[in-house]
Amino acid sequence: MAQKCTDPVVGDILATWRYDISGLAPDMRVAYEEHLAECPRCAGKQRLHRTIDVTLVLLASLSAVAFLGAFGIVRHYKPSHAFYLELAGLAGFAFSAFMWLAVLLATPAPLSRWLFPVYGEVPPQAGWGCPRGAATV
Repeated sequence: MAQKCTDPVVGDILATWRYDISGLAPDMRVAYEEHLAECPRCAGKQRLHRTIDVTLVLLASLSAVAFLGAFGIVRHYKPSHAFYLELAGLAGFAFSAFMWLAVLLATPAPLSRWLFPVYGEVPPQAGWGCPRGAATV
């Protein structure tokens, strides 16, 4: 039997965010963290989504390594049509590297927090995002 969410309203909100609360302000995050701690269904969904994110990063990494390896093998053996094979290897590597970066920027994978530590964590004294003289709440 499927588990039911302990608070369907909060569960629906979390589902629309892919169970990512890392971009929320710390004072707004408290209620969602409490819900994730007490609701096994939402906590499981959050783990599933983070597993998918990490798997996408790993697949993009493996793909980039494979294309780079293919480029090296073609370069080493120099077949008659090497130019086109080298071009295909480099294009595949470039696409894989782009997808790796896109996945890291678009998802809250744990690795993206390590590589891009400032994302979503600008200190209030920096004054970013607020025009000079504007009142802050």
